[in-house]
Amino acid sequence: MLKRPGEASTPSSPTAAAAKKKRRSQPMGNLTNLQKRQLCIKFSQVKMTQQELCQWAKREFQLAHLPHQSTISKILARAEELTQMAPRDLSARRKGLVTHPELDTALCNWVLCARHNGLKISGDIIKSQARSLAAQLGIASTMSFSNGWLGGFKKRYNIRLGSA
Repeated sequence: MLKRPGEASTPSSPTAAAAKKKRRSQPMGNLTNLQKRQLCIKFSQVKMTQQELCQWAKREFQLAHLPHQSTISKILARAEELTQMAPRDLSARRKGLVTHPELDTALCNWVLCARHNGLKISGDIIKSQARSLAAQLGIASTMSFSNGWLGGFKKRYNIRLGSA
């Protein structure tokens, strides 16, 4: 961009980059279960409106945006579930949905047995065994055992491939 002599330049690029970086450093939405639990505790201890709770959450959790009142309402409706939640689930932001927990459990047991017996297993072997177990459970037609599914399965059970 050309400028005339004597015209002040406006450093738009560094300012925009700094603002963008600042925005990224603040958490977006999606409160953790621990934060949701803290919201419920705050609401039960100090009587305040849900709108006031929105303001408190924005300050307390240093959120980039004010949570919507309907979000607070949904969180408070789950107060009992959140207060009884296991400590390992408190860092999660969303509830994991496993469509067929019986398949997950059976496959995890199979992986543990295979490793115990010294078998080397790969992602393709796990997917093949999952298809077999799904057929035995009568759910084969509803499942697609993609690499994404495999990644989620390995993450849920902390499975690392490459060593027996």
